[in-house]
Amino acid sequence: MRNLLSRLLSFFRRPSVKTLADIRGIDTLRKFLGKKIYYNGAFVGELEKIIADKNNKSPKKIIVKTPSNKLYKLKPRLVVIENGLLKLSKKLPDLPHTAEKKLVENEKIEKHSAEYLSSVEAIVNEIKKLRDRILKLDEKLIDGEIDLKTFKIIRKDLEIKIQELTRKGKEPIKKLKDHLRTVYKQKMLLEREVERYKVKIMLKEVSEEEIKGRLEVLNDKIGELDTEINRVKSIIDTYEILSSETTREEFLISNEMLTQIFES
Repeated sequence: MRNLLSRLLSFFRRPSVKTLADIRGIDTLRKFLGKKIYYNGAFVGELEKIIADKNNKSPKKIIVKTPSNKLYKLKPRLVVIENGLLKLSKKLPDLPHTAEKKLVENEKIEKHSAEYLSSVEAIVNEIKKLRDRILKLDEKLIDGEIDLKTFKIIRKDLEIKIQELTRKGKEPIKKLKDHLRTVYKQKMLLEREVERYKVKIMLKEVSEEEIKGRLEVLNDKIGELDTEINRVKSIIDTYEILSSETTREEFLISNEMLTQIFES
């Protein structure tokens, strides 16, 4: 009797696991559309569609879309909501291990791209600081606050540091350009999907209300990709302008020219 009572108490004390089946309300359900879904830490797809009960506004079925554009109809209780993430409690039937591995690799690529961006931003900021120091040094020479010999030593040292930073930035810049092409492609695919939905609405294959949530998610993602494109493009352009300027002859003053100007 005690064992039975103990088991009953432990059952009721278990923390409740929230799934999509527990969500109520059309507006609340719409917020989950387009969200990424994971299985054992691997990204497996996005929540493409929710089929809700008209009476109690609860989800009856959900559609998951994989990166290969396969659609799976699942029970909402199979998707667990944990710390804001959607996790499958059951593996999709024909998602092979190699596909899971590739999806994890894609997540790693995104992480590395952020690291490359951060690295180039740091290089650009350092080059700007060194250029400012060179300009101030030039002014000191012109104003007679520093002798030519000291000027040459300090300026040469600053020029070498800038050239080293420029070389250091070449590899991450190459990776960022690859990343930029990928993001452009993702944006184009999403824009095409939006256009397809608009055509379906025009042909009355679907109602605007029916896919309103999906369109909102797609437009939000396009906006996020636009922000990413502008940020990456801006840092690439800034790096290339700075690196080209710091290798021009007018920036790299020769010793012979300096001697002619200041010792004549």
